[in-house]
Amino acid sequence: MSLDDRKLQVLRAVVESYVQTAEPVSSRMIARRYGLGVSPATIRNEMSDLEELGFLEQPHTSAGRVPSDKGYRLYVDRLMQAAEVADDDVRSLRQAWRRAEQLESLLHVTAHALSQVTNYLSVVFGPSMRASSFHSLYMHLISEERAILVVLNNLGLVQNAMVEVPEGSKEEDLRAISLVLTSHLAGLPMEKAIHAIRELDSEFRQYRIVLEQVFEILKRYAREDSDRGVYLDGALNMMQQPEFQDIEKLRLVLSCLENEDRLAKIFGDSSPDSVSIAIGSENKISDIKDCSVVWATFMVGGQEAGVVGVLGPRRMDYGRVVSLVDLAKSQLPRLVVKNVG
Repeated sequence: MSLDDRKLQVLRAVVESYVQTAEPVSSRMIARRYGLGVSPATIRNEMSDLEELGFLEQPHTSAGRVPSDKGYRLYVDRLMQAAEVADDDVRSLRQAWRRAEQLESLLHVTAHALSQVTNYLSVVFGPSMRASSFHSLYMHLISEERAILVVLNNLGLVQNAMVEVPEGSKEEDLRAISLVLTSHLAGLPMEKAIHAIRELDSEFRQYRIVLEQVFEILKRYAREDSDRGVYLDGALNMMQQPEFQDIEKLRLVLSCLENEDRLAKIFGDSSPDSVSIAIGSENKISDIKDCSVVWATFMVGGQEAGVVGVLGPRRMDYGRVVSLVDLAKSQLPRLVVKNVG
């Protein structure tokens, strides 16, 4: 059974009506509201066909129908029209961004503003050392045998560590090492920077033990995402959605949000060139099978700088949310550079 234009029109009407009302959609409602030029009986037959094909479902307690995951997916892929971001939403986001004075506050206000304008839950992942480039480092002597190492990446993320230094080390020696390392490593991806340190062994034989420690510390930073910031806002918005009046459903969703590894899995594997959408059972975490997720990776200088996303019910206003996430994705690179600089 093929999906002709009328079936597609009916499916679009069911999705858009259900998004607005959260109530199962009847053929009479579609006939009254959408003016398809056919009778309720004809629409009812089309809805029955769509149900048989798996695009609609019929709740046991209702004569109306609701979209299935398959129906939402067809709607998103073929029928959804990109919504122009409303002036009020643009204004809210820009006002939030103007309040940001550094990278951390920028990501925090972005998550808060997106949750406010969508009335869903929003998540922003900040940059990680692994996905960044080396910017600079310096070492400062704090005792006869120890120094503090400070490493900065190109996205403004700072990491600190303690290193042991040879007895009798001088502050000016550590400053000289820091300058040489910075000049050799600046701009290199972190993975390449750690190996480039090896080329400097001959220049600092006396401080080889220090270079070994710097090598190990950068290697650890380059392979960990544990220190990237995760900014989440709007969890209480989920309680206002009719789908989550069931406390057990809500508990399952909220428990996922407490675990950074699960969050990273939910909002992972996205292309920097587009906005990704996972609907219901498409999610990698089964506990959020009643949710949909819209997210995007934003880039700075050709490298992944973070992820911005929205989580809400499957009955999501997809066109509007996609446009808002895309707006944030397009604006954050410039704002990250501004706040890092």
